[in-house]
Amino acid sequence: MRLETQVELAAFAQAGVSRRAAWVAVGVAFVAILALYWRTAAEMAVVWTRSETFTHGFLVLPISLWLVWRQRGELRELPVRPWFPALLGVAGAGLLWLAADLASVASPAQFALVFMLQFAVVTVLGLPVGRALLFPLAFLLFAVPAGEFLVPKLMDHTADVTIVALRATGIPVFREGNHFAIPTGSWSVVEACSGIRYLIASMMAGSLFAYLTYRSPWKRAAFFAVSIAMPIVANWLRAYMVVMIGHLSGNKYAAGIDHLIYGWLFFGIVIAAMFWIGSLWRDADSMASVAATGGRDQPAAELASYTPTSYALAAAGTIVLAGPWLPLAHRIDAAVSPAPPGPLAVMPDRGWQTARERAPTFKPIFQGPRAEHRATFAKDGHEVGLHIAYYSRQTQGRELVNSENVLIRTDDPLWTQVGSGNIVLDWDGRPITVHRTDLHAPDEQLVVTKLYWIDGRYTASDIIAKLLLTLQKMRFRGDDAAAVILYTRQDDSGERVEQTLGRFAADMSSAVNRALEQAARRGG
Repeated sequence: MRLETQVELAAFAQAGVSRRAAWVAVGVAFVAILALYWRTAAEMAVVWTRSETFTHGFLVLPISLWLVWRQRGELRELPVRPWFPALLGVAGAGLLWLAADLASVASPAQFALVFMLQFAVVTVLGLPVGRALLFPLAFLLFAVPAGEFLVPKLMDHTADVTIVALRATGIPVFREGNHFAIPTGSWSVVEACSGIRYLIASMMAGSLFAYLTYRSPWKRAAFFAVSIAMPIVANWLRAYMVVMIGHLSGNKYAAGIDHLIYGWLFFGIVIAAMFWIGSLWRDADSMASVAATGGRDQPAAELASYTPTSYALAAAGTIVLAGPWLPLAHRIDAAVSPAPPGPLAVMPDRGWQTARERAPTFKPIFQGPRAEHRATFAKDGHEVGLHIAYYSRQTQGRELVNSENVLIRTDDPLWTQVGSGNIVLDWDGRPITVHRTDLHAPDEQLVVTKLYWIDGRYTASDIIAKLLLTLQKMRFRGDDAAAVILYTRQDDSGERVEQTLGRFAADMSSAVNRALEQAARRGG
């Protein structure tokens, strides 16, 4: 055997050892990050178990691993060398996790965990392998149970399209919000009718199908776009057909459990048709070809030019940069005063007097406030209700901005949302745009507005409120905050109702602000 051949075989053997060390190192980094952030990972798994919308989360990691295994031939031909600039991505993901944890928002924290895992792979294995594994790594994002914020909009659009289609069919419709009545019965577009389950399932399946079926980036992008639009349109059609089947059958069919069975059957047919049509443009399989990378022509010394120690250092660097955010979050949380807020009471001001609230009462739903204050004020024949939910030492389930904190639930037996919009209030000397919600009960109509108080600042935006809470905690100023809800009866025209709310805000906002600041000082 020639010396050159022996040297080449030895180099390939060394490359194999080095490559195995690289994959062991990335596996160690993976496990270490998951162990550090096991609470965040466990929160994801709990949602997979609890919600049928996100049950697919259990499949994401096995599918990603299978996709990696499927590319093992290509990966053998790629150089494996640590890429240390990716450590900046690990640190950035850790900072994102810290901000999300301080703001008590689950989805961004869970996305941050996935980002850390993705950057760990690129750090240890390098850019060529990272590019080759772009889709398997990106597919991990489907493990995050996100998307429920789309439900209200999807419900509104489904109701809009269904009612337009019914009227176009010649069926008279009376609508109140997402509840409507036709001559044969009443219907409601609830959360289960939003189509969010169809949308998320279609996106996950559609992206996987596009990756396995096409090689052209444009074809993949086009099919993924179709997998987003198709379930939305299909859900509109499904909702219309359900109502029509119920209408034509005298509500004998398409009601109760067969309503759900029909929906999933219809969705299954639509998905199958989408895949069948998409398969007509299938590209020839070129996964085995790595000629473009030049991998087969590279010498063994280039395929693995780093020692096992290099991969161990890359994995260690990943773990070190992923680790400090946890103790930092604990330190910031420990600085938040555990004391409850002081007494919370808003005193009448500028001619407004405390009045007795008439039944039926309206009470917004806020989970776990540390203190609440509720009062009705009257001036010049106009009444405005005030409800304050005060939060401090916020934890999961006892936080100001939460999807469970709502004005009314979609299945509320008394109140129905019949409209919405924006109005501008003069609050504590500054104009602020707030969301207006019109609520209807059998014998009463209300106009309700909501804004947040965080560290002396006011906003009507959930996102800005979360950001202000995060900045407040990072400055070691605690997390005292409150929701301020105003409501008045719509006995007159909508314009006069807005004037009543505006007059109350201009006159009483200083009194509300004083009460909140006093509660924060006494609690601290």
